[in-house]
Amino acid sequence: MGVLILKIFDMIISIISVLLNGYIVKSNWPQRDGFVPLIYILISSTDSVMATAVLVRSSVWSYTYSTQDTSLPILWAETGLTAVIGVMSRVSIFLNLLLCVSRSVKILLPFHRTRKRIALFSVAFTAAFWVGIATGDIQTLAQTLADLEAESDTILSQYSLRCVIGVAICGIIHIKFDRRRGQPNKNYAHITLFAFI
Repeated sequence: MGVLILKIFDMIISIISVLLNGYIVKSNWPQRDGFVPLIYILISSTDSVMATAVLVRSSVWSYTYSTQDTSLPILWAETGLTAVIGVMSRVSIFLNLLLCVSRSVKILLPFHRTRKRIALFSVAFTAAFWVGIATGDIQTLAQTLADLEAESDTILSQYSLRCVIGVAICGIIHIKFDRRRGQPNKNYAHITLFAFI
């Protein structure tokens, strides 16, 4: 029962977050040609996507908890939503860092002109980088399930509990290392998969 209450709380916070971030986007939209309003719009947009993913994932978790349904489509949905949350949180952090750096430069050099194209390119590069890592992570996770003949619900449910991108890639490196040392123990492999969480 406590899990359901927490998930309902997550849903309420997510809905509030989407509404408030939507208001921020609407407020800054008329000045979107300026650098700072554009960054505020991007931050609010990524936070809205992240809050929506949290809302959907909380709904899926509530369904899973209520029905005890741990079928692969449900677990893959949770894993995909976890990856979306991880990517969006990292892009949001980078955007906030970019805003802080640009404001600091503006204080030190008041007449410095911020190059919006370079800043937007860095944001696009960061987003593409983390999407690539998350995609590789999920592919590696799927390959691990096939190679180890592991209990897929165990690995997927553990992965979907954490917003850590790159954990499956780190895990597969350790699994391969362990196999070279002559330790093909599948249970040990399950543990090493999450060693860097």
